[in-house]
Amino acid sequence: MSLEVLVRNFKQNSNSETELLVVLHNWVRDHIKFGFTADFETVSPEDTVKNGMGHCNAQADLLCHLLTLAGFESRLAFVYIDKEILRYAIPSLIYYILPHKLFHAVTQVNLGGKWVSIDSYILTKNQFSNQMNKLVQKKTKHGFGLHCNSECVWDGRNDCFSQAQNGDIDQFCQVYDNLAQAIKSRSNTNRVLGVHFNTLLKPIATISRTGGRVFKRYINYYLN
Repeated sequence: MSLEVLVRNFKQNSNSETELLVVLHNWVRDHIKFGFTADFETVSPEDTVKNGMGHCNAQADLLCHLLTLAGFESRLAFVYIDKEILRYAIPSLIYYILPHKLFHAVTQVNLGGKWVSIDSYILTKNQFSNQMNKLVQKKTKHGFGLHCNSECVWDGRNDCFSQAQNGDIDQFCQVYDNLAQAIKSRSNTNRVLGVHFNTLLKPIATISRTGGRVFKRYINYYLN
């Protein structure tokens, strides 16, 4: 089923704008597992659906696309979040070479002239529960892909975050129409020694399907 048909069906079966917004949010949350692929940010919304997995920026791009198809004014707002959010969520080797601040996408939708910001769709409900339990047991405020104030249930009206936090949008925010546009930005800090993650991961994605699968299992081991 194409994304256009999917959204059309959701619109036909929703009783209100708010219900439609929540349905779209929940579909991304429940159908796209939080994780990293060798394609990283060189994915289209359709690719992310096909993969059934995507990191924060890929998922944000997908939801933004679905909202646009549904007739909402939507965009991506990028903020910097501390890499501490990924401690214990990815292998230590990968974690330590990451830049201190990550270029993180938040989906925004214009509701009555107000831009509402969300990234509460990133982890599936099961992932969210499992990772939050680990966070609580570890007695730390950040890690496992979450922070202590993370949420995964959106009311369709107010800001809601699982990785960004209240205030992040006010401190720094660059707006783009889509992910393809954003990754070209000089503000994008998702680099190692000046080389963008997309460039580093491209050989893994192109050498063979086996290479991509091995990388996917390795980097997402703590998220499964």
